[in-house]
Amino acid sequence: MWYVVSSAAYLAVIYLLLVPFKHEAERNRSRTQTAFNRLITIHLMLWTAYPIVWILAPTGIDAIGQDLETMFYTILDVASKVGFGFLSLNTYSKIERIGAVAEDLEPTAPMR
Repeated sequence: MWYVVSSAAYLAVIYLLLVPFKHEAERNRSRTQTAFNRLITIHLMLWTAYPIVWILAPTGIDAIGQDLETMFYTILDVASKVGFGFLSLNTYSKIERIGAVAEDLEPTAPMR
């Protein structure tokens, strides 16, 4: 039952990321759209692996053992939380630098 509930919640998150949030990113400048697309792709790949591991583990079809299940969950936890956190912070700092350079390059109004 909880698998169904959590899968429904995850599908709602996927919808939000791929429809309204993606449209909002597309309305922004191209530098944020590219960064958003990269982050969303990585996020969806990592978080989609969780239910796949659950299905393959002894709780699902028992295709992998408990040791592999634990290893996969540990790797996924580190990659999806710590790794994605560092990646998003790095992306944010790059966007901020690009924005600062773009502001410096914009022509200013002539002084009177």
